[in-house]
Amino acid sequence: MSENDPPNLISLKSLFTEGFFGSVVLGMDSTQVRLLLGEATAEYQYGSECLVWLYGDIEFSFRGQILSEISWQPNLVSYDPSLPSAGVIALDPWIICNGLTLLEAESELRCNSIEFRRVTVPPRLSFEGDSVVELITTSNARLIFRGYLNWFLEKFSLSKSIWNRYTFGSFS
Repeated sequence: MSENDPPNLISLKSLFTEGFFGSVVLGMDSTQVRLLLGEATAEYQYGSECLVWLYGDIEFSFRGQILSEISWQPNLVSYDPSLPSAGVIALDPWIICNGLTLLEAESELRCNSIEFRRVTVPPRLSFEGDSVVELITTSNARLIFRGYLNWFLEKFSLSKSIWNRYTFGSFS
């Protein structure tokens, strides 16, 4: 970020290094998130426990009114180069864009001294039956890449999940 950036610019780099989306952190309730980010672009309710708010194309998922995941998925139909958008919220996408490759992401994380571990999910264990590689930072932010996409970024996600309970190699 530079001195010319808007004062409330949210950097996705801080999501991967510290686990923050501006002042928003996992575990906040929906009232706290709305106070910090304002009205969502769109809201979806799935059953009685799952609520999803979209700010632009950044997704905030709540379980029982508690923020459990922040994620973005590029347009996999068009493969057009695109950047994440948070609607009216000023966003610095850092390296995140449609077309980011696994090798570029690993290189950029290392260049920025961001510790991560690389987890390879074998095809027999993935839902789609395809190889998956996740780069998981110490803040539990994930960059997810798939073989069928020629190792381009499929999604990024920040969540507290079962993966935290297991060690899949060391951080690099």
